[in-house]
Amino acid sequence: MEFHECPDEELGVRLFLRRIFLDPISSPLNLGPAWADLSNTNSSVSSSKSSSCFSSTADLLSSCYVSSSSISSSDDNVWPTAGILANILQSYPFVHQARLLFILYGPVHKGIFTGSNARLMWNIMCENTAADLKQLSACFGELGRVLNSLWLSGHWSASDTVAVLQEITNTPDGWLAENVACLLHSAGPQLASLAVQHKASKGYVTELAVILTSLCLVQVKIKEDLSGLLKLVGDAVQATGSGYREEFLDSLSNAFRGVIVDLYETDELDERLEDFSIILKAQSHFFRALLARIYEE
Repeated sequence: MEFHECPDEELGVRLFLRRIFLDPISSPLNLGPAWADLSNTNSSVSSSKSSSCFSSTADLLSSCYVSSSSISSSDDNVWPTAGILANILQSYPFVHQARLLFILYGPVHKGIFTGSNARLMWNIMCENTAADLKQLSACFGELGRVLNSLWLSGHWSASDTVAVLQEITNTPDGWLAENVACLLHSAGPQLASLAVQHKASKGYVTELAVILTSLCLVQVKIKEDLSGLLKLVGDAVQATGSGYREEFLDSLSNAFRGVIVDLYETDELDERLEDFSIILKAQSHFFRALLARIYEE
């Protein structure tokens, strides 16, 4: 079943709930530290635009993006709407909570106020990726911050958060790994660490390696420092059982190689040279940062 069959009804639910029950002005900040707060240096990595991307940002109803550098680790403001939203969601199973959250805070094509071709971007999560920071924030910023707020405000347990996150990233089908990474990046390092440690503790090392590799691609693309990513790798190693650690490290290396090989074998390689460049840069920056961290320790 595809979830864009009734776009008018979906957008009606979105507008009604957000205007009547949820504060339409209040947009949550991420609680806890931001990625920039985990950086030990001010250096940034180079990036190119991806040719495999969403529609232009002008075609999206973008959320009010809050850059990681503008959120202080001492910011302890709780989103006042979190409790109302949690009460709305709590009577539904996780799969329906995930769909409702996407309807409320997922990306929507422009046109909602003119009535022309406005619809939620359900299937694009399985097909295309964001090209830059503007598209990432427009598509994932608000949804990520809402997930973060529901968890860190205490309305959701860690297991609830992981369960809903899993359902969201499999609606309507499995999301592209880079889009999962975009959502984790938007949700902040604490929620990303929760997701990573969950995968590690369950022994899902191949999935874990793909998530970390995709986070690296995203952060190189948007010129984010990789210090936060390295901390996630450390969290993953600590949470991975001793019997899986060697497999995890092998999977991490193979994940980069797999992305490179898949792209190299595509029929559109000539049109995606910038993507190829980003992948190579991401691999280079990641292992260089990892070696630098090892030498520091």
